[in-house]
Parts: sequence; C-alpha cells; structure tokens
Amino acid sequence: MSAGDLYVVWGYLAGRLLPPGFLLGDPAGDDWFKIIYNPTESFLEIPQPGLVEVESPGGTWIAGTGRRLRVKSPAVFQIPVRVEDPDLAMRTVEKEVLPRRLASISAMMGSPVYAAPIAFHLAGQPEEWLPRPNVAQLEFLLPGFFEATPADLEDWGWLVWAADNDATARQAAGDLYLADHHLHCQPSDIADTSATLLKFFFVIERIANKVTDSSPLTPDPSQVDPTIRRLEAGLEGANDLPSKVAHVRRAAQQLQALHSRGMARRVRDAGELIGLDSLILEEARELVDLRHATLGHVASQQDSGELVGWLPRAQYCAHAFLAAYLGWVRERGIADPN
Repeated sequence: MSAGDLYVVWGYLAGRLLPPGFLLGDPAGDDWFKIIYNPTESFLEIPQPGLVEVESPGGTWIAGTGRRLRVKSPAVFQIPVRVEDPDLAMRTVEKEVLPRRLASISAMMGSPVYAAPIAFHLAGQPEEWLPRPNVAQLEFLLPGFFEATPADLEDWGWLVWAADNDATARQAAGDLYLADHHLHCQPSDIADTSATLLKFFFVIERIANKVTDSSPLTPDPSQVDPTIRRLEAGLEGANDLPSKVAHVRRAAQQLQALHSRGMARRVRDAGELIGLDSLILEEARELVDLRHATLGHVASQQDSGELVGWLPRAQYCAHAFLAAYLGWVRERGIADPN
C-alpha cells in the first residue's frame, strides 16, 4: 500500500451515462470507481473551477490555465486516491486515475465519457471539503516602454504590410501568436508542451520552406560529374539488369541529395538568406533535431522536464525567424499572397 492519506475526489460525468450504483473495485479498499446520482447538497453548491482569479491589484502580469473542460450532468463520480500532499489529490486523479478509468470505459462503450473533478475530502469525511489547489499560472512582467523612433515606426509600417499581405507571414504570425499564449497556460502536461513547441517550430518551418523554395539549389558541375561518371562505368561493367538498376538507383539518390534540402539544411540556408546570426541558427538546428527525435513521436514522462526547458528557447527562435522574414519580404518589396 502506498504512503499518504486517502482522499476521495468527486466530479461530474457527461456522455453516455452509466447506470446508478455503478461500482468498479472494492469500496472497502483504496482502488474503486463509483457513480452516484444523489450527491450531497454541499457538493452541488461547489462552483466548478476554470476561471482565472488573481488577487493582484497592481503590476503587469499574465495568468492562464491549461485546457480545462467544464462538465455538468446528474451523474457524479467518486474516486479514492492516496497521496502524501492533499494538493496532489485532484491533480493525480485528473492526470493519472481518470484517464485509465474513463478512456477504457469509453473505448468499451464506443462512446466518449467526459469528466471534470470538482472537489475532494479525506476518506470518511464527505461533508468536509478541502480547498482546491490553484490552477492558474501567474507571471509578472517587467514594466516599461519600447522606445521607438519615427524611423522605427515607418519601418514597422512596412513590416505590418508584409504580415498582412504575405501568406507565409500571416500563417507564421498565427502560429506564433497561439504559441506565445499557450506558453502561459499551464504547459505542465507533456502533450500540451509538445503542441506548444510544435507551434513555435511551425513558424520556423513555414519560413524555411518559403525562403528556400525561392532559392533552389544549383549544384556545381564538379559535384555532379563524379556521380555521372560512376553511373556510366557501373552500367558498362554490369552483366545483368538487376545490377544496372542498382547503379541507376544509387546515382538517382546521390543526384537527388545534391538538388534537395532536408529540414535542417532548409532552416540553415533560409536563416542565412534572411540575415540571422549563427547563434540563432544553431538554436534552430537543435530545435529541428528535437522535432525529429521527440516531437514527432510518442513522448515519455522523462522527456517532460527537457521539453519545458525548451519552451523559451523555441519562442526566441520563432520570434527571430518571423522578424527576419518580415524584413526580408519588406526589402524585396514582394508579398506572396499564396
């Protein structure tokens, strides 16, 4: 048996409702799941969480919560959880216990069941509700004004023109706006953290694709000629059709590599073309590696700390790429609407 006190978390269910008296497990133990339709009046009076309330009359700050579903129906669930800190009771149920229970039940019924934890108490004390932990993330920002000269404002007018009229700039700006805002909405869940990092990466990817497409590779003949000579020699010495096909395929792959860019090379070449310095490009290269190694695959909880640490770095790279791209569009005087 795990250490800690036993708490019971209550909340609402919605969807294809299970019948009254539904019970999984032994109610005398620590591992059960129950549905009732006659909750206490004190529970019905508890407001649902989800709104951000910050008791700070002054300063400059931002506050946000993670994705929180508000649910209401006649059905109320009860789940016990044993934790050492009461602040962990609802979070443990929401992130660990409920997913196991409801995802399995939903899959077996072929219909999703939704849940929202509302309140909790010590086991055996159903009328003594304990205070919920704060779900808002609060960050104070340094006050101050950005000193913009008249020349800056004139140039910014052109940059806004680029953001309004260039399709890549519009899409990248949309990704950046969402990622900036999601960054402060409790990115403690690894899936949300990954989604935010991908939004920042999409800013860089869109710009890299657009810029490099406008500057196709033109390999030097000295890079192409050796491949052609090896192909000719291989075909001349081949004794059968499979051998000839193998030589052609090998040469085709080598020529394709000379005429195309992988994502890492696209990001590097695009960054150089729009005038980014080497430090930004190195950070962007590492973000590309992270994208291929982690963000495109099933993540483990061990990756969570690393991913959270990447958020400000990815944000910095994305801002730098968009600013440089807007300047590039402005200097060219060409905004592509498609």
